[in-house]
Amino acid sequence: MKKIFESDNLVYWAIPVLIVILTIVYVSKSNTNKPNIIQVVSSPFDGTYNVTCFSQGVSMAVADITVNQSQFEGKIVNTKFQSFNVQGNVLKDGTIQLSNIKASVSSHVKINGKFNQDGTVEGDYAVGPRNGNFFGFRYSDKDIVSSNYDGKYQIEFNREKMKMASGEFDVKNGTFISQVRSITDEVFKVQGNIINDGRLLLTTAIGNKTTGIAASGKVTKDGIVSGIYYIQTGQKGTFKGKRIQ
Repeated sequence: MKKIFESDNLVYWAIPVLIVILTIVYVSKSNTNKPNIIQVVSSPFDGTYNVTCFSQGVSMAVADITVNQSQFEGKIVNTKFQSFNVQGNVLKDGTIQLSNIKASVSSHVKINGKFNQDGTVEGDYAVGPRNGNFFGFRYSDKDIVSSNYDGKYQIEFNREKMKMASGEFDVKNGTFISQVRSITDEVFKVQGNIINDGRLLLTTAIGNKTTGIAASGKVTKDGIVSGIYYIQTGQKGTFKGKRIQ
């Protein structure tokens, strides 16, 4: 009987072992060259927000804030055209965690607020000795104003189950400028637009002062309108209506 390490047997055993080794090396090299696949998980708060800042019932600044993967950045511009660049993080519950702010003025800025699951953002701020509130709504840079919802709408604003104001919006080419009359006979100038998926954004003014009403809602293909709004004191209300022409 031949020994296992004699030349013929050595070749017989060496060839399959060599094949196995070469296969392992090839697979290992292939895995090394393959790029790592990183799964990017978006935050439920991701998107671009239009934000209005109010102090004592007057609009003091506007901003576009972008949230991406729980990090936010944006630029706030006030009525004096002074700018504030802000950056920070959004915690799991939506709380704003400010990490950096660059201002064109030497004022101490403090921001507290929260992004909500319904696409809104709200909070309070302080710039030097002045305090105020801010409210905003999520939209997309790809939004296109649509004429598909053109027509005349009857709208009613409610707060704490009470009718607070009403008016008619005449929407043309996706935009509108109108007036709303409150139950105390105050007249609000209303302007806004409706984008391609039926979302409605509007702001209002009293007299010569822009005041604290910022609203966002939805218009269905059947012409039914619903949404929410905030006033300068931070109170939240709802609005509803329908297309009448």
